[in-house]
Amino acid sequence: TMFSVHMRLRVGVNTFGEDDVNEDVFSLGNTVFVASMCIIGAACLALVVMYFYDSHIQSSDDNYSVSFWRDFNYQRKIRVQENARSIKTFGEVSYWSMRRKHPWMALCIRHPGDFVTSMKRILILTVLVFNTMTLCALLVGQKQQLPMMSV
Repeated sequence: TMFSVHMRLRVGVNTFGEDDVNEDVFSLGNTVFVASMCIIGAACLALVVMYFYDSHIQSSDDNYSVSFWRDFNYQRKIRVQENARSIKTFGEVSYWSMRRKHPWMALCIRHPGDFVTSMKRILILTVLVFNTMTLCALLVGQKQQLPMMSV
C-alpha cells in the first residue's frame, strides 16, 4: 500500500567500469553521444552569439546598470509596502521575477543592466542540462524504493 508502516529507502545507481568505455560509445550510432555533441555545439554557438550581444549592450549605454538597480530596489519596495497588493503589482513583480530568476526565459527577457549576463546564463543552462543527463544515466534501469512511494 502507499502508506505502509515499513519505511525503506533503497536507491540503485549504475556504475561504470573500464569495459564500458570503448569505441562504440563514441560512434555516431549512439544517440546519447550525438545528443551530447549537439548540446555542446548549440551551447558554443549560443556563447558566441551572447558574447556579441552582451558586448553590444555594454558598449551602448551605461545607464542600463543604473536603471537595473533602480528597478530592482523598486520591486523590493513594492513587496514590503502595505496596501500594495493588486493585479498590477502582482504582474509587475511576476514579470520582474521571470526576468531575473527563470532559467530559460531570463535568457531572452533579462534586463540589459543585469549583472548576470547572457553568457553566464548559457553556461548555467548547459551545466543544468548535463547535470540532468548525468543523473538520468546513473539512475536509468535501476529499481528505486523510496518511502511513501510504491510503484
